[in-house]
Amino acid sequence: PADARDTPGIGCGMVIEDMSQRAHKLLVVSFSNTGAKVDNSDRGPWVLKLALREATMGPENVSPRRTDHPFRQGGPDIPDVNTPQASLFNGGNDHAQVVFDATLVQEGQVVWRDTISGSARTAPCVQAYDKVREAMGDAVEKIRDQVIVVVRAHGPLPPGPK
Repeated sequence: PADARDTPGIGCGMVIEDMSQRAHKLLVVSFSNTGAKVDNSDRGPWVLKLALREATMGPENVSPRRTDHPFRQGGPDIPDVNTPQASLFNGGNDHAQVVFDATLVQEGQVVWRDTISGSARTAPCVQAYDKVREAMGDAVEKIRDQVIVVVRAHGPLPPGPK
């Protein structure tokens, strides 16, 4: 990853310090599993450039300080946090989201550009790390699927030197 700055936080007072490295590893594995030759060069015939724009548990769960405590289940008369609850307030707090800006370049020309979001359902501030990773996996899968469609639409590259 070109930009390995620490994340400002995923909400719920939590920080995943190596978010860009985690995204990079997940992308490498995902594309390698489809048969792509993956490296860090920006000089290949096909180059995918990504920017991790957001990784949060939802704006309702953003805590101003890292030391803020996450949500905890109440007493026995309180409904479980994992059960669906309809509410007009805090409506997005069951949603972890990861957003990438993606650009695919073929032989130096941009052939596809999009903003891709991945999501995961969760209770407020429950399993924050796992749910953000799940949302990241969802986004990576969508990016990979879209890249495959674009590459197939542009046809195979002419044979190069062996």
